[in-house]
Amino acid sequence: MKNKAFKLGIIVGRFQTFHTGHQYMVDKACAVCDRVGVFVGSSQESGTLKNPFTYEQRRDMLKKVFGDSVIIYPLPDIGVGNNSRWGDYVLENVRRRFGNAPDLLVSGKEERRVDWFDSAAGVSVAELYVPKTIDISATRMREFFINDDRAEWQRYTPQVLWEDYEAFKDSLMKDYANFVRNPWKEEKLQPAEEKPKDEKIEPIVIELKDGKPIIPDFGNKEKTSPKVTILPLPQPKPLPQVVAPVKENEELTEQYHTFKFFGTDMKVRWSDDCAFQLKSLKEKAIADAITLLSDKKYENVLYDFLQLRSTYHLNDWAYYQMLKEGCASLCGKGTNEATLLHGMMYALSGYKLRFAKSKDKLLLMVSTQFHLYGYSYLEMDGDHYYLLDGENADGIF
Repeated sequence: MKNKAFKLGIIVGRFQTFHTGHQYMVDKACAVCDRVGVFVGSSQESGTLKNPFTYEQRRDMLKKVFGDSVIIYPLPDIGVGNNSRWGDYVLENVRRRFGNAPDLLVSGKEERRVDWFDSAAGVSVAELYVPKTIDISATRMREFFINDDRAEWQRYTPQVLWEDYEAFKDSLMKDYANFVRNPWKEEKLQPAEEKPKDEKIEPIVIELKDGKPIIPDFGNKEKTSPKVTILPLPQPKPLPQVVAPVKENEELTEQYHTFKFFGTDMKVRWSDDCAFQLKSLKEKAIADAITLLSDKKYENVLYDFLQLRSTYHLNDWAYYQMLKEGCASLCGKGTNEATLLHGMMYALSGYKLRFAKSKDKLLLMVSTQFHLYGYSYLEMDGDHYYLLDGENADGIF
């Protein structure tokens, strides 16, 4: 018979996707509670970059790790503007599922979540805050999938889930393609900013007298050495990494394509069956092409581009330009197919970007930590995405 400190503990989380930090928190809850209820938040969401997995997929992950140790239920969102009702909503779901209110709320957040229930008369809920001992987040876990970073994903994933990696990754790529299928929203670009003009500094003219220079009086009467501060040289930041580097697929036919980049011959593997056509700029056509470019036959193309980046020590800008030239050579200069391939290769190399379209052209919006003058941009989720190629159109999708 169970007789732990608490009868019923609950955990609320999205688990997009499940990692060892989540596992540690749930284990702590199981250690002190007779029963543990796990409510999977945003259960109605799936198929987006933030919420790729369905409720059923997340439920199955939890079941595979904990078996019958926890009881799992969906918890749909209640909409924007209903934060004040959130505690009552959670409590209502707990009572409906378990017949009574919880006596412990377990979370990995530092803010007091137990305040959710302050409006519920007669409800006394303790709170267990589980400190973050594992430096990982669900956002990084999703990036591991996108970058095909299996080694890092396994590092933060319970071993019982390792065999599901390919299924999870394929599901994520399919969900991203499905996300692209949704109607694209029109956005207005922020105008390009002009580079500030440098301050004009007039040169000092040294006049001659009797063939000797007249030294100007700079106001420094005392002959003292000026203080000079030597600043350390800025250290270059590492390039985005595709850990467990994209592996070479030795089973594919080795048919090479050569292109020039600033006079240097570059080559990547590209067989005849790699050629593809983007039939239109409708969302479905773009999503279908993204699904196609996720096929294993394109693995060596990405592998070779990354090897060229390493061999020639290309920085972010040079790598972007090299990919642009290579993809134009493969698919045709100025074609939407070249832009799509360019974007896929750049994103799978660890960089952040978004696809957009204007009239009959597919566009790339590239995020960078630097402020770029002379380029229009979109501000989304706190990041600036710059339109590096194409016209600075007023509106894009």
